[in-house]
Amino acid sequence: MKNLHILNNDKFTEPYINFVNKYFNLKQHQFAVIPTLNTVIESKSKNTKYFYSQPFDFILLLRYLNQADRIFLHSLFSPKIMVILFLQPWLLKKCYWIIWGKDLYDYNKARESIKAKSKEFLRAFIIKRFGHIVTLVKGDYDLAKKWYGVKGMYHHGAYITPISKKNLDTLPLSERKKEQLIIQIGNSADPTNNHLEALNKLARFREKNIIIYVPLSYAGNKTYVNLIIEEGKRIFGDKFIPLTEFLPSKEYSNYLNNIDIAIFNNDRQQALGNIYALLYLNKKVFIRSDTSMWLHFKEKFNIEMNDFLAIEKFNFNEFAYSTGVNNQKKITKVFSEDYFVSIWEPIFND
Repeated sequence: MKNLHILNNDKFTEPYINFVNKYFNLKQHQFAVIPTLNTVIESKSKNTKYFYSQPFDFILLLRYLNQADRIFLHSLFSPKIMVILFLQPWLLKKCYWIIWGKDLYDYNKARESIKAKSKEFLRAFIIKRFGHIVTLVKGDYDLAKKWYGVKGMYHHGAYITPISKKNLDTLPLSERKKEQLIIQIGNSADPTNNHLEALNKLARFREKNIIIYVPLSYAGNKTYVNLIIEEGKRIFGDKFIPLTEFLPSKEYSNYLNNIDIAIFNNDRQQALGNIYALLYLNKKVFIRSDTSMWLHFKEKFNIEMNDFLAIEKFNFNEFAYSTGVNNQKKITKVFSEDYFVSIWEPIFND
């Protein structure tokens, strides 16, 4: 076995497995999926194995880890995997840590308990010794060097976007609705979307003819979701519409096509699938200039994003003014499977 992939059972998992199996040799890739309580996929591919908390599974996983030429850690999410790597440090040089965002930015968490401090000690030990770091945004690699002193080789990596270009291309050209401005805030119920700050900064426009949609069907917890709905309704009344049900890809594409302005107040690299799709649809997008995503769009795509940190300087007409009409051509490559093959081929053959 050349390449062992350790993945969480996430919405990105099955598309990634299907992509690798389509364009690369199945016999050179083994996928070890750690199921979660909310199962997202059940891949039927022969090179996919689900690892539950059974003794045999643990022994098989140890065997896989030691037999593999390369170990791809798709996010550093599993405490059990971290313990295994800590106790078998000879594995670390052949590990490729694929940073998802939260697994890096956990560095900023406050740690009061012994358990939390012990977990961060484990993380710091193994992260510093990883042989390879794979990130979508180069800025995240720079932060890993700053925070953890990583010395591993940098690789640019990216996942197939879950939003289909085929679906986007079938949509009619959506023109700005003169009578009403439709706004999206965030992409999920993850608190890193900083929904409350975004809602409060838009509160001065509540008397305008606007509708605010907030996707809350993915990540997060019920307490946080209820808080955002309560505050959104308090500030905007019926103009606030929470999306609490997960929409199929085609339906979600239709929804995005009706958005005029999207705001991503995320304090880290996140929501790129949504942002790519919205830029492809020539929508006006706000992100924060203090995140690694800001330079990513400038350097990779030559796209000047709108800065959420400066949003208070805009009057309503400036805020509502349409921009980004030329972004589709600049961003289109992220929907090409050939583009992703060109990214992963040198990594798999490193």
